[in-house]
Amino acid sequence: MRKEFYLAVSERLMSIEGNPIKHVDLWNNNVEFIEQETNWQRPAVFVEFRPIVWERMTTRGSHEYQARTEVRLHIVTDWNGSASSDHEDEYRMEAIEALDLSEQIHAALLGLTGDHFGDVEIQATLTNHNHEEVIDNIEVYLVTFIRSIDKPMTKVSVSMDANVRIRQ
Repeated sequence: MRKEFYLAVSERLMSIEGNPIKHVDLWNNNVEFIEQETNWQRPAVFVEFRPIVWERMTTRGSHEYQARTEVRLHIVTDWNGSASSDHEDEYRMEAIEALDLSEQIHAALLGLTGDHFGDVEIQATLTNHNHEEVIDNIEVYLVTFIRSIDKPMTKVSVSMDANVRIRQ
């Protein structure tokens, strides 16, 4: 289900009109180790799966689990200079154009569902105010994941002599 979600997000992001996103990948503290990594084009989006805490669905005998968890999209762009009001409009607009990516990404993800995920809702936006040449702004989404296992339930019976027998 994470694979399904990642592929669906990647496809949606890479098909945004005008192709503003140049690279999509899984998050691996990519900005911290940028000098050590293979160079990737920017703007880039990295998908970070936060811990998933599963709850068994209530259907008797079910092997389905559900979780509502956080997925972070790291929107990594180059710093294009100061957005100060002291600068000419042309340079100010170039400096803040990365902020538009959040809106484009959100619009692309509206209604995104799959066989094992759904209810993709934006929860928070974290703007990076402490950066050097590369900016890592984060969009936080809540996603419902479903994990199902098509396997018959194993029944356990205990005899009076405390021997355990397992049957399927």
